[in-house]
Amino acid sequence: MKNCKKLGLTLNNVLPVLGQVALARLLCRRYIRGDIDAEEWEFRKKEPMMTAGPLNLRPFLDRQWRDSGGASNVSLSISFFYYRLPFMPLGAARHIAPGDKLPIYAALLSPGRFLLRSQSLKKQAVQSMEHPLFNEIAWARMPVRARSGRETALTWINAQPQHRDARPIPVSAQSDGGCLITHIASGIGNVSRPSRFSDFDQHRPD
Repeated sequence: MKNCKKLGLTLNNVLPVLGQVALARLLCRRYIRGDIDAEEWEFRKKEPMMTAGPLNLRPFLDRQWRDSGGASNVSLSISFFYYRLPFMPLGAARHIAPGDKLPIYAALLSPGRFLLRSQSLKKQAVQSMEHPLFNEIAWARMPVRARSGRETALTWINAQPQHRDARPIPVSAQSDGGCLITHIASGIGNVSRPSRFSDFDQHRPD
């Protein structure tokens, strides 16, 4: 936390990068022991990695309504952030082959590149929350999120008796060629410029 503060980053600017390094090492393990074939490995090496999570909208609610009790109301007061990280960090392990030794975490991403990726996430976060149509984008997403959440829950409930294996879905199993969300995180901290949302600063998450 002290290092984040020194570098002008929030904890959640760096958590997705930590998660990406951890996932890269997990994929390395699966590749060197033969769980991932060469074609899928090459795909995963080159593809950007997506990170997503909930974004608190309560600071943007009507202030009078919120202060008179609305803040404790159970409602869909979140939007979602979707950020892109560069390709899988492999560093010194970029030429690993089946049967090789599993690389240590430090071999996958240098401190300088770790900082660069964290700063990229911070920039994407600020651009998202400072977008002139931020509220409209959040509003437009809600019906879709509610519908997809319901469908996901029903699928999970119906699959319980038959499928309890939580292994990663192979790329070959993708039917539409779309992206796979690899990380879901919580809030991203206070990233907005005070000039735009000064009325809500005292209510913002740290």
